[in-house]
Amino acid sequence: MTKEEVYDLLTALEETEVIIQSQGEISLLQRLRQSNVRTALVASGSCFEQELISGIEQLSRNRCTIAFSSLIVSKALKRQYHTLFEWEGKRLGFFKGLFGAQVKERFDAMAKDDEWSSQMRAFLTVGHSRNIASHKFNDEILLTLPEVRHYFSEGLSFLDSLLFVIGQAE
Repeated sequence: MTKEEVYDLLTALEETEVIIQSQGEISLLQRLRQSNVRTALVASGSCFEQELISGIEQLSRNRCTIAFSSLIVSKALKRQYHTLFEWEGKRLGFFKGLFGAQVKERFDAMAKDDEWSSQMRAFLTVGHSRNIASHKFNDEILLTLPEVRHYFSEGLSFLDSLLFVIGQAE
């Protein structure tokens, strides 16, 4: 899903909750909220995955031959996204070192900035919660739809800065 599609989905889910609440259907509203949060997390996490992979693919195409770019995407990124970060620990983990020492040092310096760290945690929270929503359906997710919207927005800012830093590396 694109960013715009995720924002449209979030708005539609929020509007649905308002309608059900206005009807006084409290028990239905509680079930709907859990379902909506799961839906929002899967959509948000999928968007993050698509944005990161396409961003790295574009950077590789700008710097490499099409053959090398295809190799990077097919062997390093496709079906590997879930292994790039320490989702449960909410840390970048070894991802920050994948692009060389210069990028790792820049990420380490940026981690000292409270705003960037907050955006990083938002991104990783969505990723971790998406995994729970996708693979552990019986586990309760302790997020609300407004929180998912906030984390999605913050996570997109994080992705933009992440791709910028990678793109600036020599």
